[in-house]
Amino acid sequence: DSIRIKGYQLTNKYSFMVDTSSLLTEWLWKDIYKIMIVALVFLSLFSGAVYFGLDKTLPQLITALVTALITKGVIKYFKTKKFEISKKAAISGLFVGNILAVGTALHIVAIATFLAVISHYIIKYKNKHIFNPAFFGLVVIAYLFSVEHAWWAARDLIAVLLLGLYVVYRFERFHLVLSYLITY
Repeated sequence: DSIRIKGYQLTNKYSFMVDTSSLLTEWLWKDIYKIMIVALVFLSLFSGAVYFGLDKTLPQLITALVTALITKGVIKYFKTKKFEISKKAAISGLFVGNILAVGTALHIVAIATFLAVISHYIIKYKNKHIFNPAFFGLVVIAYLFSVEHAWWAARDLIAVLLLGLYVVYRFERFHLVLSYLITY
């Protein structure tokens, strides 16, 4: 006999089990930003391990991710006196870390990520950011330091297509993909 309460199961007075499938469903699959983070991390780790070596890719990813989270956290703290970990900042950081060529100097990765996150607050029109923050940081850094963009995490086309189609499906943005493909 057991009692089940929203992801937790009490089997007897000495035993306690967690139903991870239900918790995972609630935590991950209902939040598109978390799905995007998992997809980017999977692509990064897979491509990093298979094609380049994690010793070369992980420092770059960690630098971008930590810079994005700290920058957004500090900005949020000064605005609201609360610190939070931002999923959108994590996504921007992962994009910057994945798009800059493997082996880019870590201080350049940090500057690009910092610019990406602050551009969200500085460059706005009618209280909405004008540019994609990650790509803004990448364009500015390319201009200032002449760094290469490689999109190295997208090296495995099948994984990118499968994860990309799933994310587009969850975001309900097929019309954007179709309009891009038609004009491309």
